[in-house]
This record gives sequence, C-alpha cells and structure tokens, in this order.
Amino acid sequence: MVKPYHDRVDSNESNDIQQAQQQQQPIDESMDQEQIIADFGVEHQQQPKRTQNVVQPMSLEKPDINEAEYGHKAPINIPVPAYTNYTSFVRLCMYILFAFYIIFAFLILSASNVDLRNPEQLLSKITNLDAEELTIERIFSLNSLFLTISAIIGIFSFHYHKYKLFVSFSAGLLFTMCYAIFSLKYSYNAYNHMSNVLDNNVTVSDIFQKEMIDYNWINYKNDSSLFINQFQFEYNCCGNKNGYRDWVPLKPDSVPNGAFPISCCRVHFDDQMNVAWCSYNDVETKPSCPEAFLSHLIHVQNRFKIQVMLLCEIVVTNIFTVVVFFFLICRGQRL
Repeated sequence: MVKPYHDRVDSNESNDIQQAQQQQQPIDESMDQEQIIADFGVEHQQQPKRTQNVVQPMSLEKPDINEAEYGHKAPINIPVPAYTNYTSFVRLCMYILFAFYIIFAFLILSASNVDLRNPEQLLSKITNLDAEELTIERIFSLNSLFLTISAIIGIFSFHYHKYKLFVSFSAGLLFTMCYAIFSLKYSYNAYNHMSNVLDNNVTVSDIFQKEMIDYNWINYKNDSSLFINQFQFEYNCCGNKNGYRDWVPLKPDSVPNGAFPISCCRVHFDDQMNVAWCSYNDVETKPSCPEAFLSHLIHVQNRFKIQVMLLCEIVVTNIFTVVVFFFLICRGQRL
C-alpha cells in the first residue's frame, strides 16, 4: 500500500532529525565534559606539563657514566669507572712500588759514599779513573732525590685523583728512569775499571815506585813528596812491596841513617810535624802501600757493585711503572 505524499515527507523529516541529533550528541557530550572540567577547575590536569630549565646544584658524588657510551675515549675531567674489578688491587700495587722507590732512594744515598779519599790526586793518577768523590756523590744523591720526588707526586696523584699530577708523575718517572740508566752505565764502567786495576797489580806498584824515586827528602812540598805523604797517610801504609824497608836504599847521604818519611811514622802532635822525616824508632809496622790501596779498591768495587744492582732494580721497576701508567692514561682510567 502506497503511503500518501505528506506521510512520506513527515517520515523523511523525522529521519533527518534523528541523524542530526546523533551527530550533535558527541559534541554536546564533549562540551558538557569541558564545562564540567572548567567548573571544577581541573582543566590544567588535562594539559601537558611544561618543562622548566632548573639549574641543579653540583653533586659531589661520581656521576653514573655508561661505560659502553664512553669507553676508552671518556673525557679526562669526568671520573671514569674502572674497566675491571681490580682497581683497588692496582692501587695497592702502585703504593707498594712507591714504597720501593723511597727505600731505593735511601739505599742509593747510603751507597753513594764510596769513600774514594781524594781521588783527584790519588785514584786519577794511579788508576786513571776520571771521577771525583764529589761528582760521584752528586750523581747518586740526585738519583735519590728524583726517586723521592717521583714517589711523592705519585702518591698525591693516586690519593687526590688529580689527572695532571698523574701525567706529571709519568713524565717525571720517565726522566728518572733515563737518569737511572745513565747512573747505571757510569757505575758499571767504574766497576769494570776497578776490576781491571785489581787484575793489573803491577801498575800500582810501578807508579808508586816511580813516585818514591822522585821523593824529595829535603823539600817535601814538591809534587812527588806531597803525593807519597798523602798516600801513606790516607791508606795508613809505608813503602812499596816490602813495606818501610823499600825506603832504605832510596835514602840520600844527606839524610841520617834510620830516617823515614814522616808519613811512615807514628805521628805525634809536636814539633815533629815540621820536619821532613822521622827516626827509625817511630816507624810503625804498616802494610805495603800497593796492598793497602788494592784492599781499598776492593772496597770501592763492592760499593759500585751494590750500586749497579740497586740501579738495575730501579730501572726494571721504573720500566714496569711507566708501562702501567701510560697504559692507564691511554685508557682514560681514573684511579
């Protein structure tokens, strides 16, 4: 049955009204929701929060730095965490090395007193050793000083975590190692030279015999007389191979019988020091000068041997420490 025209129009209008109401309903609901939010004052809760740049105070704690992010290229002014769990162990080893440096410094300083006894006039003339006691003492005293300073800088760099001190210690340690190698070479050459002199005993006897022949019994202030008297006083000896008896055939006719150089006699602090010789009654039983001198050379050689051993240990320790420190610097390690 066909509806009348006005009925169809009314039904179409009702359908259009229903569709319009359905389209407006979400808008009205959203408007109601906004109105409710505005009424209760909670609109700001639905809006995104604005970030503000707030300056945070500097923290004294070490920042947590991702190791994978920085790796070995971490900046030097940021405390980089340890790459392994052995940082404390490495620290302990380095402190032990610093303690060894100080011990070596005192040992070198005590061994530097080689007791050469006027080498510029005696040793240089007899053994051709181009060294003076003051020079040798300065060489090993500087070694002790450099070791002590390096140890102190290293301790401060580890204790206060100062990167500049860390690098300064490594550079100073490298210089100390080079100086120790120089001292080692010097001591080794002196040790070999002393060994050659000890093996060539004839040289000492020949030189001393020549000086005895040129000895001036009247004017004992000439070079040979000063050398002989100084030598016999210093080493508490008299004569050449046969002791004081070697002076008997060398005595001139102007000198009374039984006279000997003043350095061979028992010294009394009286007017006897103003004469050039003393009587036979004052002659002490003393060893021959070559024997006494070679005994002293053995003592000096042993001192140089001790110095060579100490310097070898110092050089090995320095090489190990330099390698460790430069490895840590290249890795950007902060101990």
